[in-house]
Amino acid sequence: MIVKNKFSTICIMFTVITIISSVFNLVTGNTIDTHLHLLARFVLCSLGIGSLFIFELLKNKSIYFVQIVHYFCSLGLVLIFVCSTQIVEPLSKNAYRDVFLNYTAVYIAFAIVCIIRGRKIAKKEQKIISNKQDM
Repeated sequence: MIVKNKFSTICIMFTVITIISSVFNLVTGNTIDTHLHLLARFVLCSLGIGSLFIFELLKNKSIYFVQIVHYFCSLGLVLIFVCSTQIVEPLSKNAYRDVFLNYTAVYIAFAIVCIIRGRKIAKKEQKIISNKQDM
C-alpha cells in the first residue's frame, strides 16, 4: 500500500511539475522540450518521492536528524543523476548550481511543512494521551 501511494505521488508530482515547466517555457518563448528532459524530470520526481522511505526507516529518530540525513542522501542521488546525464547530453555550465538551488528551495519548503505537521500531530497525540490519563 505504501509503494502504491508513493507511485501515485510520483505521477501527480511529475504531472504538476511538467505542466508548470511547460507553461513557463511557452511564456518565455521556448517551444521545444526534449523527451530526455521529460524522462529526467520523471527520474528526479521518483528519486525525491522514493527517498521518503528514509523517513519510514528512521521514524524513531529526531525529526531534525531525519531531515538532515534525508536532505544529504536525496541531494546526493540527485547530483549523481545529473552527473550521469552528461553522458547523453552536455550540461549547462550552471547545471549543478541550478539543481542544488532548486532542490534546496523545494526541500526547505517541504521540511517546514513536515515539521509543522509533525508538531501538530504530536500535540494531538499528547492531548489524547493526557485525556486518557485523566479518565
